Amino acid sequence: MPLILSGRKTFIWPQPGQAVILNPDILPRVEEEDEEGVPHKVKPFEDCPGGLDLIADECHAFKSTKAKRTKGFKALARAVRKAGGRTWGLSGTPILNRPEELYALLSVFDLLKESFGDWPSFCRVWGSKPKHFGGQEWGDPSPAIGPILKRVMLRLRREEVLPDLPTKTRATFPVDIDSKTRSLCDAARAAIEAAGVSLSDMIEAGKVTGAAFEAIAKTRAALAMAKIPAMMEILDQYEADNSPVVVFSAHRGPIEALAHRAGWAQFTGTTPAADRTELVRRFQAGEFKGLGATIGAGGVGHTMTYAHNALFVDLDWTPAMNCQAEDRICRIGQERGCVIRVLVAPDTIDDDVALLLLAKQAIIDGSIEKATSKAAEAPVIDDNMYDG
Repeated sequence: MPLILSGRKTFIWPQPGQAVILNPDILPRVEEEDEEGVPHKVKPFEDCPGGLDLIADECHAFKSTKAKRTKGFKALARAVRKAGGRTWGLSGTPILNRPEELYALLSVFDLLKESFGDWPSFCRVWGSKPKHFGGQEWGDPSPAIGPILKRVMLRLRREEVLPDLPTKTRATFPVDIDSKTRSLCDAARAAIEAAGVSLSDMIEAGKVTGAAFEAIAKTRAALAMAKIPAMMEILDQYEADNSPVVVFSAHRGPIEALAHRAGWAQFTGTTPAADRTELVRRFQAGEFKGLGATIGAGGVGHTMTYAHNALFVDLDWTPAMNCQAEDRICRIGQERGCVIRVLVAPDTIDDDVALLLLAKQAIIDGSIEKATSKAAEAPVIDDNMYDG
């Protein structure tokens, strides 16, 4: 019998024959962890009954060891294991951005000793070295990573589970931007070059200092806005062909611009969850010509198979977020081949971001995908072509 909990003070242990369901954000808070990663206090979970199974869906939410949700779940998981229970993590994207996120997950589920052993060993297998301002520069993953992960992970590719899903084709679409935005892009590129670091390094530094990342973020937001005219022109073509389409963007500006387009619906992170669900339902019912959503708000948890075309105005920094957004149209119920088009302003920071995303994806493909139960299938088609 399932019991759904809501509210931070509602946590209880399940009774025999009962399943307790809750969002990890409402788990009781634990104190800061000591040097060995053990919370000073785990009192909320000391009365754990034996023999429980603890299952965490979308466990990549615990990618940061410093996050309160991760600390709370880690304490809960430790209590379950101590009482003789088992802990399981489910995720299609155990690495969203960087390998250290996987290290955090293995730590949460007490799988480090069985897999990589410790942090230095983890870094060696990943061919990494420290960066001058902190953090790691990840190299080429060792072929040993696949066998290591198979000790603690059962991974299935989508093609293995759903072999009848249609193909997915990707293509870039070059667009012109105004001179003011191009100047802003040139300035951002010059600043990165003057600093003597890569875009990836600049972003990592920005997350610490704030200034560098803020400058890049401002440029990317301006780029997204500058692509709106091209986006509207392309949507005219889709409508002329009577072809429904889903539009994604990492920024709110292009999506909010769709609010003024006849026959369209759109939502962002500020849209209540119930309203998002209703808009998607109506789109699936054929009530709209198209649907726009920010990648963060619409990229997971929705089925948009009424369309087999998706248009990305720009991309998220995280490869897995973009892939999940693509899969809103390429999932059970889709009967046509899916076409993913990405608007790119040539010779701008857009190109640099694309290369960075490819490098991140290469790390994922060279590691996590090697732990699949079968040999990797052929990659999806990447035309890397311009549509005329």
